Amino acid sequence: MKKEKGFTLAEVLITLGIIGVVAAMTMPTLVNNSRNQECRAGLKTGYSLISNALTAMRADELSTRSGDYASREFTSVFRDYFKLGSKGGNYQDCVDNTIFITTENSKNNPSDYDSDYLTYDRKTNIYTKFLDDGQFILANGMLVAIENKEPPTIYISIDVNGKIKKPNIWGIDLFTFQLMENGQLLPMGADGTDYEDDEVYCDPDGESAINGIACTAKAISDDSYWKNLK
Repeated sequence: MKKEKGFTLAEVLITLGIIGVVAAMTMPTLVNNSRNQECRAGLKTGYSLISNALTAMRADELSTRSGDYASREFTSVFRDYFKLGSKGGNYQDCVDNTIFITTENSKNNPSDYDSDYLTYDRKTNIYTKFLDDGQFILANGMLVAIENKEPPTIYISIDVNGKIKKPNIWGIDLFTFQLMENGQLLPMGADGTDYEDDEVYCDPDGESAINGIACTAKAISDDSYWKNLK
């Protein structure tokens, strides 16, 4: 009789076990890389939408100089230049905490921190005082939050995949820009912005409750930023 060759059950199980171990080791990296590329693409889209809105404001002869807007006046003008999925989020509006970033002005949960968001070190809940002067959701699901309390300060932050989708980390899917006194939009962390010290405000081991706010400039201009993200 001709002897048939094949794998024994033990050999098959050993092979499957090796494949499982390799998959377990590589899968987190693949998932993180995919997430990072999605967030990077979202940042480019969000940056473009914000820039286009400001360009349209100028075309309508509306000022984009930060000092020309009194406290909490900017959002109501700015948001009219977007396709919105849901308006809401004016100063002192009742904010749905599953959709909007929780702030001290949210009636349901008055707090200076949002437990659904983390700083760049992934250890601390973000300090939301720079996000509490108006929030609105775009038709593509992105969430825009404004700081416009003390002129000439205007910060524009954007969660590029919305609050409901993780990771909700400043510097990974939440990014902040600064509208300058001359009307120019700069990614936070760029020279001349209020938080350009990335050793403090974009530090994987930093302890500040706004750590990550200065990561935007690197995330836009430095390819290694995304490659080195965990």
